[in-house]
Amino acid sequence: MVTATEVLLAGLTDAQAARRRDLEDRIADAHDRGLAASAAMGEAFEAIRDEGLYLDYDPPTFRRYCADRWGISETQVYLLVDIACVLSAAAERGLPPPPSQAVVRELMPVLHRRRGDAAPLTDQQATTLAEVWRETLAAHDDGATPTAATTRAYVVKAGYRPELIGQSRPDNARITLGAFGDQLPGLHKRLAKLADRLGTPTDQMREMAARYVADLRGLADRLEDMIG
Repeated sequence: MVTATEVLLAGLTDAQAARRRDLEDRIADAHDRGLAASAAMGEAFEAIRDEGLYLDYDPPTFRRYCADRWGISETQVYLLVDIACVLSAAAERGLPPPPSQAVVRELMPVLHRRRGDAAPLTDQQATTLAEVWRETLAAHDDGATPTAATTRAYVVKAGYRPELIGQSRPDNARITLGAFGDQLPGLHKRLAKLADRLGTPTDQMREMAARYVADLRGLADRLEDMIG
């Protein structure tokens, strides 16, 4: 990782600026073109972060870079990074990729990573992730494509995440979130089912979804900050 002190105060060097332009071109070219494109974006964002190619922003944070340059949050970017990690681990072991972002989200608890974890996956993490995905695929012996709901069910069954949100720390979650904490498990199930049922959206659906997604991401950020 590159720190702010390792970058000239005047900004990026010519080589760094050229490198960032190349990565940003990859992000722009891949935008909104499916899961593989999301993974390509994640790899490019990860390189920008790890190589410190955002340190000419004021303040010199990756969060500011994401917001000012792309109009998105760190949470959105780290989902793209997670997608890249999952697809890479699967491909390197000869497995088909997960079919959707919703399925990728359900696999991530296997890694026990906190949001924004800067460390690349270890071989052990990648192997464990791929094995869980392999077993999830095998559990669908009828050849059906795993959904977010069925993937979550297997991850819970395998012991990689509690069945209910906050179950591992029920007292802390109850104190922190109050009555709202009791609603989270049901809300999560409804969102997972909705993700599995979405078809080709209309323009009106896209506009409505954009508003809901912004609200949900804000709520997710607040919840993660609250429960740690």
